[in-house]
Amino acid sequence: MVTKTKQTKQWIDDVVDVGKLNLDLQNPRIPKHVKEQNDETLIRNYLLEKEDILRIARSIANDGYHKSVISVVFKHNGKLIVLDGNRRLAACQLLLNPELAPNARDKKAIENLGKILNKEDFKKLKITIAPSRKEAEKEIWDIHVNQLLKPWQVLQKLRMYRNLIDSGDYDIKLASKEYGVSYSKFKKELGRLHFYEQILEQVDAGGEEKLQKYGFNAIDRLILSKNGEKLIRYSIDDKGNVVFEDRKNAESKLKKLIPYIIGENKIAAQATQDDLIENVYSKIDPVTFPIKKPSKKKKKAKTKKELVEDIKSLALKRRRNSRNYPLNEAEDIVEYVLVHFDVVAEQLLDRYDNRETLRINDEYDVQDLLHALLAMFFDDVANEEWNPSEGASSSRGDFLLLDNGTIIEAKTTLKRNGTSQAIRKKLEEELNNDLMQYSRHPKCKRIYLFIYDPEKKIKKHTTFERGVSSTKLKDIKVSTIVNRD
Repeated sequence: MVTKTKQTKQWIDDVVDVGKLNLDLQNPRIPKHVKEQNDETLIRNYLLEKEDILRIARSIANDGYHKSVISVVFKHNGKLIVLDGNRRLAACQLLLNPELAPNARDKKAIENLGKILNKEDFKKLKITIAPSRKEAEKEIWDIHVNQLLKPWQVLQKLRMYRNLIDSGDYDIKLASKEYGVSYSKFKKELGRLHFYEQILEQVDAGGEEKLQKYGFNAIDRLILSKNGEKLIRYSIDDKGNVVFEDRKNAESKLKKLIPYIIGENKIAAQATQDDLIENVYSKIDPVTFPIKKPSKKKKKAKTKKELVEDIKSLALKRRRNSRNYPLNEAEDIVEYVLVHFDVVAEQLLDRYDNRETLRINDEYDVQDLLHALLAMFFDDVANEEWNPSEGASSSRGDFLLLDNGTIIEAKTTLKRNGTSQAIRKKLEEELNNDLMQYSRHPKCKRIYLFIYDPEKKIKKHTTFERGVSSTKLKDIKVSTIVNRD
């Protein structure tokens, strides 16, 4: 008697051309009204707009396509349909053919990435072919819903950075370049780990849990800030080691900081450095941080006119009819956002459980974050493209236009290579060209030139600001702000 055994189809691993792979028309990331079109182009456009495809494309361009990544596919009517890996596939399709981008801005960004990548690295991709969609979806459920692969938290990332340096295979300069982190940021991250581990030795299990949950933000503000360096008196050397001027004194002060980091005196998230000086640093070291006695001089009562002005400002902050306010009433808000831009950019990197976030890599990232911040205060913040006339330069500017006629041009020194002098000269040329173009915009009443310079590549930045802002434009005030952390 012959017994029949149940035949099971096997998963098959393969390497195929990107052109043979197709986006999934049933992708759960895609809303119903897009799915119903049954159009792969519309799905790619949706992923580009809503699912951070440009960030993935930048990662591929800068670091290459990860060799360990395998897309899950299945065959349907002779076609290879990607069930897990649609965003990576869309990024590869766009990098190989920028003409697929639905608008000029995204096309330009992708073309720029094409200048620094090696397309041969991802013309062929690793795939695993599932026996059926049903079998594949079981695997995908475990990956994305059951999360069998737990994302690294901040602590694991910092310890990996430390391992890289301790292995001897990397110094900070090479490691920061390899992993897409600025040199100064990499050093700071090693400092974060050092102080975390030092505090960890002095707390119990409950303290360890609190330290992992919200200790890193407090370490950044209380220890890694300029005032923290002034209190503890330390530096971080080129190997990422923390060096103290007086170790015993530093350890004593660090111990006194612990209650403000995770204990009963834990600092509020919104506390400013002035608050910390008054309520933390001055209590630990009153000699270094003396508190100024408040003046006994009585404040002059506000006039009726001043009170009315306050009400106007409150109305603006409540985002009501911002287009009706004179330019001078909006300037304080715009300048506050520009001056404090680095604080927001830095805080976005410190997300709970190492979740995805916006990392500032280029000028589009700067512009997107600025757009979001300004939208809190202005009814209409638009991304504009402007080429004033056929006789003008063929370059077209991307900028933010507020509803009151304020133009904000955003640039960054990130990924700008060369000497400080060369970077400065190039920026001056670009900004002067932008000014000439924007001054002819029919809605332009005020111009801000904003440069995000977290790595401090622009030397004597205040001189640079004055030089560019001195450009004379009829009836248009120009301000240049270089933001450095």
